[in-house]
Amino acid sequence: MKKIKSGDARKGFVFYFDYYKAIQRLSKKNKLIAFEAIVQYELYQELDLEALPTPVYTMMVTIIPTIDKMRKEYNKKIAKKSASNLEEDFDKKVALPPKKNLLIANNDETTESEYFED
Repeated sequence: MKKIKSGDARKGFVFYFDYYKAIQRLSKKNKLIAFEAIVQYELYQELDLEALPTPVYTMMVTIIPTIDKMRKEYNKKIAKKSASNLEEDFDKKVALPPKKNLLIANNDETTESEYFED
């Protein structure tokens, strides 16, 4: 199994109650292994299934498709959100500071908004 850089890991995930209910049917030793397996797969998308005990293996084989589906939906949502934020940034109008005009006749400095009335 390869080492994961801390920047490659997700910051969090949803732990469904159904996962908990499935884990409760395991022995104490397998409960810990199952929790570790779920967390490792959720965060790093890597897991050595063959090294798991049979009950944990069976549970993970049924949970992994759900995890993958939720990750795919999440990534779509994030991609869509970041694309819409980019579009919003291009559509924003920037307010420019008022332009200063020098009135030579009066030697008076005023702003354009003071001099011209809309």
